[in-house]
Amino acid sequence: MIRTLFRLSSVLADLTHSALARLFSERALRATLYVFAGLALGALFNEQAFTSQDADRWHRLGERQIARLDLTAGLTSLQRAVDLRPNKLKYRHSLAAAQIYMGRDAEALQTLEAAWGLTPSRRTLHLMGVANEQLELHDVAIGYFSESMSVGHEGKRWQRENALRARNRALIAIARNRVHMKQPQAAISILNRAIREQSSSVAPHISQYPETHFWLGVAYWLAGDQNAGLFRFRNAVALDPGDANSWYNIACYYAVRNQTNLALASLQTAVDNGFSEPEYFVHDGDLANLHGLPRFDSLHKRVKKVSASHPPVGPRSEKSVASLIEHLQNQEPLVASN
Repeated sequence: MIRTLFRLSSVLADLTHSALARLFSERALRATLYVFAGLALGALFNEQAFTSQDADRWHRLGERQIARLDLTAGLTSLQRAVDLRPNKLKYRHSLAAAQIYMGRDAEALQTLEAAWGLTPSRRTLHLMGVANEQLELHDVAIGYFSESMSVGHEGKRWQRENALRARNRALIAIARNRVHMKQPQAAISILNRAIREQSSSVAPHISQYPETHFWLGVAYWLAGDQNAGLFRFRNAVALDPGDANSWYNIACYYAVRNQTNLALASLQTAVDNGFSEPEYFVHDGDLANLHGLPRFDSLHKRVKKVSASHPPVGPRSEKSVASLIEHLQNQEPLVASN
């Protein structure tokens, strides 16, 4: 089976303002009281600064914990950062991204609705799209991704370049959802447009995104043109040699054609770059020609060991793994095309 998964104070200000107003309206206060009040206000400002720094520390800690897959602790740290500085948009985005990764999509949408209430942001819209995509509400997701392209296009050059990157990410996401909706031709049209826009970009250092070629490869493959799919997967790994998903799909291409050495070499490269879902080794019919080979079995054992070290949440939750196995078992094995 072709792999398609691409699986983060106004209160104090008001309080300070009120305290100042009271202090300077009470003329009967002695000079010593003014001094005391000044010290109290200084302590208040210091407390505000400490709270801000403390929130930033929780945020950085949470991101590090998520990166090393300490997901439950990371989510707790990111939530503390949000609780300390609820008006910090970046903190809410990180929290929502972690919630999405852990499969808490409904919670993520609540976090993002609060973020949108702070200020309109294309990243908020994009993450809303991702959360709805994970809920398999693909039409809704496409709506959010499309809307994200219309936010924040004005400004200086660096802002225009930001908009170009955001537009490409949105186009890729829309095409990805078209793939999930079994509309590969629509995805091909969108991704080819994205590649044309990348090639003619006013910002030459915005290179073609490997994800564009990866999803174009998936779309061509599902449309029945496996050779065009292989060409795009090769483009993806040329742009990003660490693209484990593309390497896996390249391995499938060669495995169904019984080109064992090329298939095993590609599969090993995928594993070397982080491919860690042992279910594919057992249930993906495209790899059937490799079963029982010593090198294949060795890679399978290696992937099982890595997978066992991952926390049983998010992509490795019991529900997610069961869904993946069912999906693989229901897929018809590929037939080699000419």
